[in-house]
Amino acid sequence: MQVDTVAIEALKTGTVDSTNLVSGSVTAASLAADSVIAGKVAADAITGREIAANAITASEIAAASITTDKLLAGVITADKIVALAVTAEKLSGFAEVRC
Repeated sequence: MQVDTVAIEALKTGTVDSTNLVSGSVTAASLAADSVIAGKVAADAITGREIAANAITASEIAAASITTDKLLAGVITADKIVALAVTAEKLSGFAEVRC
Protein backbone atom coordinates (compact mmCIF):
# COMPACT_ATOMS: atom_id res chain seq x y z
CA MET A 1 0.00 0.00 0.00
CA GLN A 2 1.43 3.38 -1.00
CA VAL A 3 1.08 6.15 1.57
CA ASP A 4 1.50 9.89 1.05
CA THR A 5 4.52 11.18 3.04
CA VAL A 6 2.58 14.31 3.96
CA ALA A 7 -0.07 12.13 5.61
CA ILE A 8 2.55 10.18 7.55
CA GLU A 9 4.20 13.39 8.79
CA ALA A 10 0.80 14.71 9.92
CA LEU A 11 0.23 11.51 11.87
CA LYS A 12 3.68 11.65 13.48
CA THR A 13 3.26 15.26 14.62
CA GLY A 14 -0.20 14.78 16.08
CA THR A 15 -1.95 16.99 13.52
CA VAL A 16 -4.38 14.18 12.81
CA ASP A 17 -6.56 13.22 15.75
CA SER A 18 -10.08 11.98 16.35
CA THR A 19 -11.55 15.34 15.31
CA ASN A 20 -9.95 15.04 11.84
CA LEU A 21 -10.90 11.44 11.05
CA VAL A 22 -14.00 10.44 9.15
CA SER A 23 -15.99 7.72 10.87
CA GLY A 24 -14.87 4.33 9.58
CA SER A 25 -11.78 5.67 7.80
CA VAL A 26 -9.37 3.65 9.94
CA THR A 27 -10.12 -0.05 9.93
CA ALA A 28 -8.48 -2.95 11.72
CA ALA A 29 -6.88 -3.99 8.41
CA SER A 30 -5.21 -0.56 8.19
CA LEU A 31 -3.51 -0.79 11.57
CA ALA A 32 -0.13 -2.39 12.11
CA ALA A 33 0.05 -5.08 14.76
CA ASP A 34 0.41 -3.56 18.24
CA SER A 35 0.11 0.00 16.86
CA VAL A 36 -2.75 0.86 19.19
CA ILE A 37 -1.91 0.40 22.85
CA ALA A 38 -3.89 1.21 25.97
CA GLY A 39 -1.94 4.42 26.58
CA LYS A 40 -3.11 5.77 23.22
CA VAL A 41 -6.81 5.11 23.77
CA ALA A 42 -8.91 7.71 25.57
CA ALA A 43 -10.99 6.51 28.49
CA ASP A 44 -14.40 5.22 27.39
CA ALA A 45 -13.40 5.52 23.69
CA ILE A 46 -14.09 1.86 22.99
CA THR A 47 -17.41 0.37 23.94
CA GLY A 48 -18.90 -3.06 23.37
CA ARG A 49 -20.44 -1.71 20.17
CA GLU A 50 -16.96 -1.32 18.61
CA ILE A 51 -15.67 -4.76 19.57
CA ALA A 52 -16.35 -7.68 17.26
CA ALA A 53 -17.63 -10.87 18.84
CA ASN A 54 -14.77 -13.04 20.10
CA ALA A 55 -12.21 -10.29 19.32
CA ILE A 56 -10.86 -10.26 22.85
CA THR A 57 -9.71 -13.48 24.45
CA ALA A 58 -8.56 -14.20 27.99
CA SER A 59 -4.93 -14.33 26.85
CA GLU A 60 -5.16 -10.68 25.72
CA ILE A 61 -6.47 -9.35 29.05
CA ALA A 62 -3.95 -8.29 31.69
CA ALA A 63 -4.47 -9.79 35.12
CA ALA A 64 -6.91 -7.79 37.25
CA SER A 65 -7.51 -5.25 34.46
CA ILE A 66 -11.26 -5.87 34.43
CA THR A 67 -12.91 -5.24 37.76
CA THR A 68 -16.55 -5.59 38.79
CA ASP A 69 -17.09 -1.82 38.75
CA LYS A 70 -16.30 -1.86 34.99
CA LEU A 71 -18.94 -4.51 34.19
CA LEU A 72 -22.57 -3.72 33.54
CA ALA A 73 -25.09 -5.85 35.40
CA GLY A 74 -26.00 -8.97 33.47
CA VAL A 75 -23.21 -8.83 30.86
CA ILE A 76 -21.62 -12.04 32.06
CA THR A 77 -24.06 -14.90 31.99
CA ALA A 78 -23.58 -18.64 32.39
CA ASP A 79 -23.73 -19.18 28.61
CA LYS A 80 -20.68 -16.91 28.18
CA ILE A 81 -18.50 -18.86 30.63
CA VAL A 82 -16.55 -21.83 29.28
CA ALA A 83 -16.91 -25.04 31.26
CA LEU A 84 -14.43 -25.17 34.15
CA ALA A 85 -13.31 -21.58 33.49
CA VAL A 86 -14.19 -20.69 37.07
CA THR A 87 -13.10 -23.23 39.65
CA ALA A 88 -12.59 -23.12 43.41
CA GLU A 89 -8.85 -23.42 42.83
CA LYS A 90 -8.80 -20.39 40.50
CA LEU A 91 -10.92 -18.33 42.87
CA SER A 92 -8.74 -19.29 45.83
CA GLY A 93 -5.59 -18.28 43.93
CA PHE A 94 -7.14 -14.95 43.02
CA ALA A 95 -8.14 -14.27 46.64
CA GLU A 96 -4.57 -14.87 47.76
CA VAL A 97 -3.26 -12.37 45.22
CA ARG A 98 -5.80 -9.71 46.25
CA CYS A 99 -5.13 -9.97 50.00
